[in-house]
Amino acid sequence: MSAIVLDTNVISELVRLKPEPKVVKFLSACEEPIVSVIVFHEIAYGIERLRDANKKTQLELYLYPDSLRTRKRGLHFAVGRIRIRA
Repeated sequence: MSAIVLDTNVISELVRLKPEPKVVKFLSACEEPIVSVIVFHEIAYGIERLRDANKKTQLELYLYPDSLRTRKRGLHFAVGRIRIRA
């Protein structure tokens, strides 16, 4: 399998307590999974809207690499690669 652009739902599935085995298997077979900046921002927006502070923190730690973790609004950055943990 070659490079695949991942949808928001695929990324979201990975953070579930018990991700769907078919999704995990699919991602394991992807040589170069790609996350578009649109998907990245959809997920970031969803995390920002969460009211549960613990869940919000856990998801932020999962999504943002250490170098990008910040609480400043209006931060613009280019994401070259995001690690996908399946």
